[in-house]
Formats: sequence, structure tokens, C-alpha cells
Amino acid sequence: MHKSRLRLLIAALVSCVPLAHSALGAPYEAYTVTSAGVTLATTTDGRTNQSGTITSGPASSSAPAENDYYSSVLDEFGVAHVTSGHGESASSASVFGGVLRGSATGSVGMSPPDGGTATCNSFATAHFNDTLEVLSDTLAAGTLIQLEVTSTLHIETATPSVYIDSITNSSASLDYLATVNGLNGGDTSFYYTVGDGVGGYVAPGVYTETQIIDLHVGETFYVVGNLHMGGVASNGGYAIDASNTANIYLNPLDPSVSFSAASGATYSAVPEPGTFGLASFGVSTLLIRRKRR
Repeated sequence: MHKSRLRLLIAALVSCVPLAHSALGAPYEAYTVTSAGVTLATTTDGRTNQSGTITSGPASSSAPAENDYYSSVLDEFGVAHVTSGHGESASSASVFGGVLRGSATGSVGMSPPDGGTATCNSFATAHFNDTLEVLSDTLAAGTLIQLEVTSTLHIETATPSVYIDSITNSSASLDYLATVNGLNGGDTSFYYTVGDGVGGYVAPGVYTETQIIDLHVGETFYVVGNLHMGGVASNGGYAIDASNTANIYLNPLDPSVSFSAASGATYSAVPEPGTFGLASFGVSTLLIRRKRR
């Protein structure tokens, strides 16, 4: 298992889902897609057992999978050596009001000794794009205003601690992108990648960044959020958990300024929802790269 295989699996999953319109298309769109699969194959009798699901939904979705295998190998004395194993994986995703959540977990036992394979994988994606307008009861249209944009990514768990664990042959990754764009004003992006093999070691936790952008009263602007994660394993397990929310907060610095959103979201700072759909495999360090566009 290596890095290119995980990226190809991610690309295959995304290709199965209709892409969302750009922020200039529908005023508001959101979708989630989750996938989980376990494949167990033996060469003794040529059997291949596959179990998997792909689900999608505008607000939330989840996908579970599990499977068992059994193989028997004769040694040089004609004695049968029986091996059995189990694999399972799961993923969850949701999106609402500028909040993205997702998790992906999986584990699988040793591959059959007859040269067969045992693998598991799962992926989760949550996406939205929203159209907003700057409003004010006291300022004239076209007046320059400033908007404080805060992005928060809360990572509960990320294992293995590096992109590829050569001992367990498992890998996991997470990508989070949040952007705010104004046609005539400012724009900003927040981008985090976990498990791409580039960057410094940090512990799972909360990553927060704030930027100030310039907009104008009456101006239309757009907020886009995308959270994607996934993992694969052929011996061992993995876990990526951001189910304790990735948030986008918007705060006009002038108290007379507000905004309306096509989604009805307020993008205000509120306590994070609790975690959901999590099968924990322990907390470890992770490799993360942060790049501001």
C-alpha cells in the first residue's frame, strides 16, 4: 500500500458523485458522500468476499462494512492449518450552517497465509457553497466594511501517525478547505492537509486561524467549505476523526453591518456539537501541512 493508491481510491470515490455547482451557480448547495468496503480473498479456493456501501445525502450520510474470511493451508506433511480473520470499516459525514463533520475508520486482520489479501477502506466527504449579501441599516450601499473570518478545524484522532505505516501497511489522510470570496471585495482561504507526508509533527487538536477581508455594503459574497478524509489498510487499522466540527465564523467589525445567507446560516460562534459516529483506534501524533492560499 502506498501513497498513490490512497489518492487513486479517493479520486475514484469523488468521480462517482456529481460535483456541486460553483458558488456562482445555485445560491446554496450541500452534499455528503460516504463509502466503506472490505475485501477478503483467498487463493486456496479462489474465493473473494466483498462487502461495501456508498451513500450520499444533502445533510448527512454514513456507511458501514464488515466481512470475515476463512482459509485452510496444507503443510508438507498434509496437515491443514486453518486461519480466520475479520475486517470492518465505517465513515460518517454531515454539513449544516457552515459546520462540516466527518470521520473514517477501519481495521483488518492479517492477510490469509495462502497468499490471499485482506483489505479495508473508507472515505467521507462533506461540502457546501453558500451565497451571502452584506447588509446595513445605516451605511450607504458601496460603503467599505471589514469582515472577520475565522476557520476552526478540530481533529480528535488521526492514526497511523504518518501517512503510510509500513508495519501495519495502513494509511490515512484528511483535506479541509474553506474559502470566502467577494466579487468586488476581499477573499481568503484556509487549507489544511493531514497525512500527506509533508510538514511538521503536531498532536491532534484544534487549529484556528482568523483573517480580515474588505467587502462593501450591498455586495454579494460566497462561502465554500469542503472536508474530505479517508483511509486504507491491508494489515492493521487507521482512524481519521474530525467529527467534532470544522467551522467557519463570520463577524462584521461594524455593529451596524449584518449579512443574509441563502442557506439561512448565521456563521456565528456557538459551542461545538458533540462527536458522532466514531470508532476510536487511539490518539496518536499526526503529520499535518497547513498552506494559506
